[in-house]
Amino acid sequence: MKIPFLVSLFILLLVSSVSAERYLVEYEDTLEMRSMSAVESVSPLEREHLGVIEADSLDNTSGIVRAEPDVRFMIQAAGNPAVEMLVGINQSLKRKNGGKNVKVAILDTGIDYTHPAFKNSYVTGIDFVNLDEDPIDDHGHGTMVASILAANTTMYEGIAPNVKVYSVKVLDEQGGGYASDVIEGILWAVDHDVDIISMSFGANAISEILDTYIQLAYEQGSVLVAASGNTGSDQPVMYPAAFEHVIAVGSVSATLVPSEFSNAGPEIDYVEPGEGILGMLPGGNLAEGTGTSFSVPIAVGILSYDLADPALSTGSIDLGQPGRDDRTGDGLLVISSSNGNCSDSTRNGNETGIDCGGRCILATADICDGVDNNRDCTVDSNVCITGCTVIHPQGVYASGRVPFNMSFVDQEDVTYVDMTKENPRNTSLCRDCSTYGKDEKKAKTFSEGQHELAFYLDKKICAKTSFFVDSKKPVIKDTAPSSNKYANGTFTIEYNEDALMNISLRAGNTSTTKTCTPGNRETCVFTVKMAPYEGKRITYAFTARDMLHTEVTRDIPVHVDSTAPNITITAPKQGSVYEDKVPFNITLAEVNPDTLEYIEKP
Repeated sequence: MKIPFLVSLFILLLVSSVSAERYLVEYEDTLEMRSMSAVESVSPLEREHLGVIEADSLDNTSGIVRAEPDVRFMIQAAGNPAVEMLVGINQSLKRKNGGKNVKVAILDTGIDYTHPAFKNSYVTGIDFVNLDEDPIDDHGHGTMVASILAANTTMYEGIAPNVKVYSVKVLDEQGGGYASDVIEGILWAVDHDVDIISMSFGANAISEILDTYIQLAYEQGSVLVAASGNTGSDQPVMYPAAFEHVIAVGSVSATLVPSEFSNAGPEIDYVEPGEGILGMLPGGNLAEGTGTSFSVPIAVGILSYDLADPALSTGSIDLGQPGRDDRTGDGLLVISSSNGNCSDSTRNGNETGIDCGGRCILATADICDGVDNNRDCTVDSNVCITGCTVIHPQGVYASGRVPFNMSFVDQEDVTYVDMTKENPRNTSLCRDCSTYGKDEKKAKTFSEGQHELAFYLDKKICAKTSFFVDSKKPVIKDTAPSSNKYANGTFTIEYNEDALMNISLRAGNTSTTKTCTPGNRETCVFTVKMAPYEGKRITYAFTARDMLHTEVTRDIPVHVDSTAPNITITAPKQGSVYEDKVPFNITLAEVNPDTLEYIEKP
């Protein structure tokens, strides 16, 4: 079951940033006095040089170097194939890399680490809210963040399923937490030598003491990533994202438009999709999340690929105003290069992957003629042409009229090939193309579904881009079984959708999601265990999800009958002779009895 998970704490963030009741204090002892060995037990923050005390105790406490209100932070909140396509991740790269063995500490409300989705990724954790070693999620936000990053099931897969997750609970069941607990979490993460520290929360108030320990973690080699905030583009970036040594991540839509709720400012480093991001709640139900909270795990995932494989590197796609700007920073953070190891995605085995100045492209057989995909071809050593930039098209478009915004090193004779066509054709784009679509809007018409365009200058690949056209809602043509029929655990849906993301089935209290084939009059079959509902009347409903819309069928009532009748016959006995009437003694075990028939064979 997909549950809307639109966190609406924007106003609370403004009034809940500072606690006047408790103060975070730093004593005369220096940072070096604290051993960086692993924390063996959890206790309130009273170790050597740091402490939390009540406001009325400030005047009576000696040895205090710094004191400040203990800032209170709030959360900023089936796979996501459209997101993965945007940031340069494919299934082959997931299998080979997937952030393999990169250690990520998720500072949040905890994680439902008992769910099989985290069986291979979860390592250990700690709870600084309840002061124990059980970081179970009692809110839902942390599990959403962790699943977007690292979940791994047949139903849903995160962006980097091979990372190692360390759950650090610093936020309570209300989604709030104190700077003192965040400091504890950061120190614990550093003690465990994590590579990346993820923080999907924020506050308006600054904590200079927290900044000190963020700098310590940075100097110890950890990469820190945080949400910019959800109070609007006219509001400054929240802390800890606004600190110098933290990567601040804002949000954009699936069409790469800056999200109106995403805080902006000179501290913004990058943006990632943050609207309608699919994830998991505790227990495994799927949910949609909107907020910079859910942009953070996407950025963390991309960084984990880079750390897992030195041959990979990250880059950014400029969005918004040319160059860096306060709403999108340096642009969309993506995996941009594989330094020559670009053979992860070929169309028919006769293509060579080439790293073109940070862009992993395919030198296809099209170089020979522009359309030939049926024969091998020697790749021109000069196939890489630098200076070609594609801003649009990429992402998801709600109209078949797709905008083009790009620039080319050469102003003459640019062509393109749509590699998703059954018979690709080399089509002229422009003849004076230095800034095609930049100064005046350009658009071309494309059909529903996914498109992969390769751009050529003089028959040499210049750039490559992928995008979806999703202008129509899914249409569910038919489902089976029909109303009030018997269900044995097999459910079928027939649908029309060229930009399909996934399909979910809810049968009784059981939910499951599959990646089905896009197209028209396609069918997808689900098999569900019906034993818990045997003999009962339940309802089921399918949900077809595309890149931008959702279509849900009405609830359909059915009777559950998933087991065959068990018949025991004690009379008539085989070989017996009767005069005119034959006695029948039959025991029937069946929760849904209908009719009992017999056939007399001569």
